[in-house]
Amino acid sequence: MLKSGMNNLWPNPVFLGEIEQQTLLDETIQSIFEFVDLDRPTGDFQEFDPLHDGPSKLKDFRDRVVYPAFENYMNKLGYDIGDFEDARLKSWITGVRNGYMIPAHNHSGASFSAVFYLLCHSETNHGGELVLQDPRSNANRGYKNPFKPMFENSVFAPASGEYVIFPSYLYHHTMAYTGKMRLAMPVDLFL
Repeated sequence: MLKSGMNNLWPNPVFLGEIEQQTLLDETIQSIFEFVDLDRPTGDFQEFDPLHDGPSKLKDFRDRVVYPAFENYMNKLGYDIGDFEDARLKSWITGVRNGYMIPAHNHSGASFSAVFYLLCHSETNHGGELVLQDPRSNANRGYKNPFKPMFENSVFAPASGEYVIFPSYLYHHTMAYTGKMRLAMPVDLFL
């Protein structure tokens, strides 16, 4: 229901966070190096799920970082993951080599999605930015240039140990990455 005054409709809550458990992050990265074939990283359509099928350190990462991050996000929306008895996660590894990019897509079927940036090349200007697109298809039609910023994509340049959580319906893409090595773990939350 509209209220008197300015109404901000159709919010797209995007949360940026940082992985605070540095030792666990380091152990997770080491486990991925030992357990995952980085020449053929896991994909979202494969059966292998690193957070469920991987070694114990990846399960620790799931329990001590991923679940709490989603729980924090859900709490900010006024919900608790425990309110959804069928809640489940699906994870995979992406973007490990120079030249990696992914075209615009969303995560159909999931409720919320996250990308945990485990390891990013430490120098700047190597691409790999996550670009979140305005979900209001063709909303910019007819607006004059002064209103252009209302419709710009949101660009996030990740660093090691950062993560972003957003509604799975948001279309997004990854700019070409030109650094030496990057480990990113997308995770979908299904409710």
